[in-house]
Amino acid sequence: MLQTGTAYTPSQIMSLRLKGAMYIRMSTELQVESPENQERAIRSYAAQYGIEIIKTYADLGVSGINTEKREQFQAMIDDVEQGRGAFNIVLYLDESRWGRFVDSREADYHRMRLERKNVLCQSCEKPLTLTSNIADRIMTLLRDESASDYCRQLSQKV
Repeated sequence: MLQTGTAYTPSQIMSLRLKGAMYIRMSTELQVESPENQERAIRSYAAQYGIEIIKTYADLGVSGINTEKREQFQAMIDDVEQGRGAFNIVLYLDESRWGRFVDSREADYHRMRLERKNVLCQSCEKPLTLTSNIADRIMTLLRDESASDYCRQLSQKV
């Protein structure tokens, strides 16, 4: 689905009639990114591109530091790897909702697991273009590293 070169326009993306899943994560009740706010933002983003949300995975009250206790995250990965996912894109609010892994490479590892099965992973904080270019890659790496750094700083305070 990803291409190099010219980005798809929103109308071209709409014509693809993508089926999507959303992934929602909240580690504490005090977070601003409540499940309802995340879902509303993701659905709005999906509507901009004509993506039909057909599945929701939500880990509530679970840290993003690893995937061990994130049952819904694991179920999403398993559904895709076992061919049970009828969707071709996973939307999540931002990179920190995907995870705040101690090693930022782990975030990319999990995205790659899905993308190898032709399921795109997309943060709603950036435009959907269905392209792969160096600028997008660098920005994603920076966001992953920022989430990882937050995690490391938090562990030093505890």
